[in-house]
Amino acid sequence: MRNVLIIIFSLSTCFGLAGRNLDSLEKTMRNMKHDSLRINTYNEFRNNLSNNEMELAFEVNNKILELAEKNLKKSGLSKSEKLFFKDSKGNSLMRIGLYRLNTSDYPGAIANFKKSLSVHKELFDKIEIAKCYSNIGVAHIYMGNYPDALQSTLKALKIREEIGDTLNMAASYNNVAYLYTVL
Repeated sequence: MRNVLIIIFSLSTCFGLAGRNLDSLEKTMRNMKHDSLRINTYNEFRNNLSNNEMELAFEVNNKILELAEKNLKKSGLSKSEKLFFKDSKGNSLMRIGLYRLNTSDYPGAIANFKKSLSVHKELFDKIEIAKCYSNIGVAHIYMGNYPDALQSTLKALKIREEIGDTLNMAASYNNVAYLYTVL
């Protein structure tokens, strides 16, 4: 219990640092015995970053991806550990794709979204599968590749209808409407 409190105190101190320093975070994590704790710590750190810290978030997502892939190569993982590391891999690929989308690297974004899609299909995670298709569609919109954008957006919409995700259905309908105006 004492170690957990020390880690929590260290993390709260680290997250409160002005200028957010990844080196300080990694020093704090050195004593962590499990990569799942490191991934959760990286996620918490990244979630506290502001929108103008995209480069740092990109770096953190790559570290999460590296840890997840390293652990997925290990034998003897429990089912829950495999699920955790696969989900971490899929989510980091999605976030790396979003970084690439925001930096106008549309082919790179699509490649990352497709890798994320593959992982989330293995996990049967329909919410994330729909997000992948939607993000692929957005990247195609930015590239002016409207037929592919429509195809991906309609796939996202179909899944969102199946699972009753009305908020994101609205966004998909909006994208479909836009695409029909430009086709």
